[in-house]
Amino acid sequence: LPLIAILSLSGIAFSQQMTGSLVGLVTDASGASVPKAKIAIRNANSGDVRRTETNSEGYYSVQGVFPGTYVMTVEAQGFA
Repeated sequence: LPLIAILSLSGIAFSQQMTGSLVGLVTDASGASVPKAKIAIRNANSGDVRRTETNSEGYYSVQGVFPGTYVMTVEAQGFA
């Protein structure tokens, strides 16, 4: 079953602020949240990888994300 990651990249518009936050919800094809899913975001230019895991409700948050293009992967037990 495919996993769906809903995400939002946000940042504060201060002149000193250089990073944002990546937050979202991981759900399965039926719309049920997926707890303990492993999230990896890779900066397409630098190759830097940040990892996190969804909480018990399927939500995740990655702080301190620099502007750029990212590739996101989501893995969870029982999904291929």
